[in-house]
Parts: sequence; C-alpha cells; structure tokens
Amino acid sequence: MITIEDFALLAKKARITLVIDRPAKVRTGDTASKDNKPNLPEGIPTGTIVAKFRLEKNWEDKLKHIDRNPFLLDALLRKGSRKIGKTPVAPHLWNPVKIAWILNKRGDKPSRAMEAVIKNHFKAWEDVWIESYEDAESSEFETE
Repeated sequence: MITIEDFALLAKKARITLVIDRPAKVRTGDTASKDNKPNLPEGIPTGTIVAKFRLEKNWEDKLKHIDRNPFLLDALLRKGSRKIGKTPVAPHLWNPVKIAWILNKRGDKPSRAMEAVIKNHFKAWEDVWIESYEDAESSEFETE
C-alpha cells in the first residue's frame, strides 16, 4: 500500500502538482498561478523558523532537506537556491502557520505554544493563523 507521503514524493519526482483535499486558494509556491495565490505575508527563512519555534537539530535538517521530507512541501512558499561554497544563495521561505500546524499535528508542540510563537514572532502572519484556526474548528463540527 502506498502512503500519501510516498505518492507525494513520486509526484514531485515526476514534476506533478499534488493537491489533496485543499481548496485552490491555499496552494502556494512556484506551481500556483499568481491569480490563485492568496495574499500571504512574506515567507520566513529556515534559520528564523528554527530559532523562533525553538526546533531541535533533526527539525532543522528536515527543513533544509525538503526533498527527503515531502510532508513539509505544503508549508514551503519558495524553495531556496543552491549553495555557493558554504553560503546559500537564497534560503527556503516558509509559511510559519503551516509549520505550526505540522508541529502540532505530529505531536511535537502544543497548539497554545504555536499560537504564542505566531502572535509574538510572526505578527504579519497572525491573521492567517486566526483564519486557519477558525477553519479547523469549523471542520470539526461538519458532518458527512
């Protein structure tokens, strides 16, 4: 049985855009057209994400090696460019709200702590956090 993560990795290798159970307006990154791209604040570099979320070394490695961690692709706003020597030309840029949801979903950080990080360190993203939190709450009460 193939998992969604395995399928996402295969799709990425085949350069296929994978969108599962998400409205078109949430698509981000290079594959989204400018018309469909939501008005999001500027992405946050990997180093800032690691520092502000107080992530351990294993998470820093996951964020830096996105090809090996397809579950993070949804939070990636712009893939960084290659290094020249030891200095990256441009770091990956991330959506901190989606990083917070991933950390919470995987059990690494509680939602209240993630809310505090967004509100204290990523003020430009606070409205996106509130909107995503409201969407998550409303989906809990939907019936099929």
